[in-house]
Amino acid sequence: NIDFIGYSTGQHGLYFEGNTLTSGGSITLSAYSGSSSSSYYGFYSDSTFIADQNIIIQGAQLAASTAGNLSSAATDSPIVFTTTDTNADVTGYNGDRTIRLNQDLTATNGYIKILGETYLTADLTAGTGITIDGGEIDVGGTFVTTEASGHIKLLSDADIISIATLSLTSGTNGDVWFISDTDGSGAGSLEINHSITISSNGGDIKFTGGDSTGSGYAMASNTSSQSMHRHEKQCLHIHQVTIGNSHSFQPNSTQSFLE
Repeated sequence: NIDFIGYSTGQHGLYFEGNTLTSGGSITLSAYSGSSSSSYYGFYSDSTFIADQNIIIQGAQLAASTAGNLSSAATDSPIVFTTTDTNADVTGYNGDRTIRLNQDLTATNGYIKILGETYLTADLTAGTGITIDGGEIDVGGTFVTTEASGHIKLLSDADIISIATLSLTSGTNGDVWFISDTDGSGAGSLEINHSITISSNGGDIKFTGGDSTGSGYAMASNTSSQSMHRHEKQCLHIHQVTIGNSHSFQPNSTQSFLE
């Protein structure tokens, strides 16, 4: 296995540039940035990651005598080192520059799990599942799961917005979910502004909201974001969708617009 833990108060928590990282087991990447500059992310990658098992991107923490204080950690006896914040979101500038992924991830026989507000333009391939869970998700690329019931799930407590063409193919009977407003706050839309092709091979396809299972509706935001204005605050906007081999297709919102 390969484990990296990055913790910074001034720059990127973890930063990878132009390399390929390969593991015969799993790769776990835990990151935190407390930077006051919008130039930095909790986790930033221009590298390709390949694992035989799982790839996990999650938060990091520092339990110094003054929690989160690097000076305190360095002067404690013994010195306090950063640790993983298992199943917690990556932290970044202003709560939104948390994860930036520009290159591909492959977890051949395992899963990919990304926790935190995510900006992703990459291809993801996994055996048993792909999950992105956090704040706003801006996404484009090709996602594939290869094993039976291998799901693809995008779960956001805010908005899910396409930034490039999307192609999603799950393993046999693998569900494909786009679920916004998972915290049930009443703010969180689905905006698929680019062509999207989905093949769930017998699994369920959801464009919904309200909680982590999508039992409710995608909701329009009350904020004045440009993405909302472009589509007159649509809760669910799909530009062009091609659906193949699905068990069910469920678009659920208080207001929908398909073109």
